[in-house]
Amino acid sequence: MNQGYLDIHNHILPGVDDGAKTMEDTMELLKMEYENGVRTVIFTPHYIPRSDVEKNIEKAKKTKEVFEKVKEECKNSFPDMKFYLGNELYYKSGIMQELDEKRANTIGNSDYILTEFDTNISYMDLKKAVQQYLLKGYQPILAHVERYHCLYNHFDRMEEIKNMGSLMQMNTENFLGGLFSQNRKICTRAVAEGYIDFLGTDSHDTKMRKPEMEKAVKYLKKKIDQSILDTLLYKNPEKLLKEIE
Repeated sequence: MNQGYLDIHNHILPGVDDGAKTMEDTMELLKMEYENGVRTVIFTPHYIPRSDVEKNIEKAKKTKEVFEKVKEECKNSFPDMKFYLGNELYYKSGIMQELDEKRANTIGNSDYILTEFDTNISYMDLKKAVQQYLLKGYQPILAHVERYHCLYNHFDRMEEIKNMGSLMQMNTENFLGGLFSQNRKICTRAVAEGYIDFLGTDSHDTKMRKPEMEKAVKYLKKKIDQSILDTLLYKNPEKLLKEIE
């Protein structure tokens, strides 16, 4: 069922990370999302574990408060859009405790998490991290998977990570490159071979890093088998939403 696109990765909540600064910025970004066909937004502000527990508590509280304010603000402006709260979790020591103690957010209070890593993480360390998440009962979704050097253009490794039980998200900006973009070819292949489960805009602002879902989808429609595209754009999001609604 096509009920619009889902943006699973963005930095649209105002004043909580390096993304949107004000409520006005947020509303403009959400207008752009809507014009791009997005009808479900999972807000994923950065979350990086720190040794100062009080600051972690303060960060979590502020994020939830801002989320509720944005939802209230959107009731009239975007009545047919759905909004959920998550985090883009930076994997480092302490992240499991932050999740277990509910300071770091899973996606919509489900078992799904959006997690990022250092771009230079070794393949062995990434595998260990994925295994750790899975053993704790979380369903990891690797944020902007194209950025990790140990996986980029290593489709055998991507397959192994997928077979472990992990999911993968790719940024829409990868499909906006020029005609001869090598990166776009590699990322398109990853989608075509079924390694990518979700798209995200990773939008931060209205200028340099704005939401670009529709252009990416338009490109992929020309290159990708329809059944794979349906799974990416609709079936996987529907499965996720069933877990959080």
